[in-house]
Amino acid sequence: VYRDYFNAGSDIIETNTFGGNRSRLALHNLADKVYEINKQSAQQAKDICPKDKYVAGSVGPTGEILEPMGTLQLADANEIYKEQALALADGGVDIFFVETMMAIEEAEIAVKAIKEATGLPVSATMTFELNGPEPMTSFGVSVKQMAERLEAAGADIIGANCGNGVEVVAAVANILMQVSNLPIIIQPN
Repeated sequence: VYRDYFNAGSDIIETNTFGGNRSRLALHNLADKVYEINKQSAQQAKDICPKDKYVAGSVGPTGEILEPMGTLQLADANEIYKEQALALADGGVDIFFVETMMAIEEAEIAVKAIKEATGLPVSATMTFELNGPEPMTSFGVSVKQMAERLEAAGADIIGANCGNGVEVVAAVANILMQVSNLPIIIQPN
């Protein structure tokens, strides 16, 4: 699959590690395989990556809710993201794609943990909905809030992914161009 994307003209591909963190893998009794799964996925992508192309390590949400609303402690979330980031970096990724975040606190933790653990560039995207006058995540995060907080957390690129079509991400892009100077990434479904 990685080779097919490069052959189709992609300049950058993502590892198949979106759910490769300890919390998500625990659902399949694979929590002890985080390092192996992530490193191997990155290595497979890098092995076939042309010299002028790139591999992004895909990092998704833990699937848990942070305290005080949920039970996941901030320190534990930080360790979950560092663990996955180190494995992907050891596998050779060039950049990280933190994707499909809905809670700003979790997105911030992921960006900070990855930057601290690896020093590599981080692209961070959240998923927005258009149910009112402006796009918001299902956790009530506005585009402006996302831009301010993820920029402060150290993100190198910010934007939107998933969602319900091009209209949502186009609206996010329009706002981001007004409130941030960072490069923007848009990945609609």
